Amino acid sequence: MTKTRIHKLFVFVERYTPSFVSKLIRSFGTAFLTPVFFSIRSGHFRSSWTNRPVTSTGHPLPWYSYPFIEFLEARSFHDCNILEFGGGQSTLWWAERAAKVVTLEGNESWYEFLKSSAPENVSVFLVPLDSPASCVESVQRILAENGFKSFDVVVIDGLYRAEMIDIALQVISEDGAIIGDTTENEDLFEGFRNKGMLRADFYGYVPGNVQRSCMSIYFNDKSPLFGAMVPISQISTEIKSAH
Repeated sequence: MTKTRIHKLFVFVERYTPSFVSKLIRSFGTAFLTPVFFSIRSGHFRSSWTNRPVTSTGHPLPWYSYPFIEFLEARSFHDCNILEFGGGQSTLWWAERAAKVVTLEGNESWYEFLKSSAPENVSVFLVPLDSPASCVESVQRILAENGFKSFDVVVIDGLYRAEMIDIALQVISEDGAIIGDTTENEDLFEGFRNKGMLRADFYGYVPGNVQRSCMSIYFNDKSPLFGAMVPISQISTEIKSAH
């Protein structure tokens, strides 16, 4: 049911029913339809049933808050290189939008899934999680051996998250940005406290999850992601699944 049809329905109700009845119907309809429409249109309902973040049509979504997904959707990453500390559905989502995606994954099952399903512009590496020190050593070795020196976006979503901060700062481009997942947890907040970067937070519901969560993006004043020339996207009826 489209927005226009719903509006016409409410107008009809208000015209042919007593005021107290129409107000009650409008209040009940708004209270009921808003969460239902959000869940269906955003893909939250489908994500809940599949236990995997997807749009309403089944396309991959990252496990980011919906406000942050909308923020990213309004920006172009077609010529960008992305580094992920921890991958998954987000890897496939970034692959559709970026030139190159490098994912370092600590979970073997997710690693195997991505190796078998990711497109050619994705490079996936398995990183041991025996200890923070061995994880850092493996990450640094993988980046060095493969000549990965600079990235436009670095996502900290897995591995030993706090230990990935310094590596992210070393490889991020001058006008790049670092994305932190579930930053309501203290590890990234404390780790970035004195790094001299600006931060924007995006609270909201997450695909297939009852709880709200926070995504944070760390950037400097040269970042094009926050420029006044970035167009403000129109309100959409669902999270987009492609460019």
